[in-house]
Amino acid sequence: EKIIDARDIKYEDIIVSFACMHAGSVETDYGFFVNELPQIILKKGATVLVDAGDTKEGLKHSLMMKGEVIAGMNSTQQEKFAAHLVGTVIFKVFVKRFDDLISGLEKSKLTPEKIKELVLAALLWFYYILGNHDLWETEEGHEPLEVFKAHLARFLTEKIEKHLSSHGLPYIPILEMVES
Repeated sequence: EKIIDARDIKYEDIIVSFACMHAGSVETDYGFFVNELPQIILKKGATVLVDAGDTKEGLKHSLMMKGEVIAGMNSTQQEKFAAHLVGTVIFKVFVKRFDDLISGLEKSKLTPEKIKELVLAALLWFYYILGNHDLWETEEGHEPLEVFKAHLARFLTEKIEKHLSSHGLPYIPILEMVES
């Protein structure tokens, strides 16, 4: 039996990052974000997506009054919108990768453990840091991007569960995997 030396194993993470999405801004190119970013991730074979800050536009400096925020979009709505934008990118990548992984497999023979393994293999790792726009609300006692985090987990969980169901796969709990 051959013993594998850990030094012979090559591990590689490919990272695609974005910053200053400013969800809620009238200036952000949302079409590029949800349509082109997934293609870039897939083309590069990225395994990690990093949001390097300023996920939302925020409201400080009278940005709404200056017309720099989509009319009426408060901080909570900006976080929900950001979750849908980021979730759409992650889900598009997931669908392509998952569908590629299960093509040719006999779906009726997939165990819940194997399905979980395939889901994890298809999901991007997602990390985010807080930018100054995100941190503005701390002055008012709010935890920045908490709404974003909760809505992103919910969005992805619902989408992935529906996608697995569309393949006739048995229900498996997805939330814990998505949150991790």
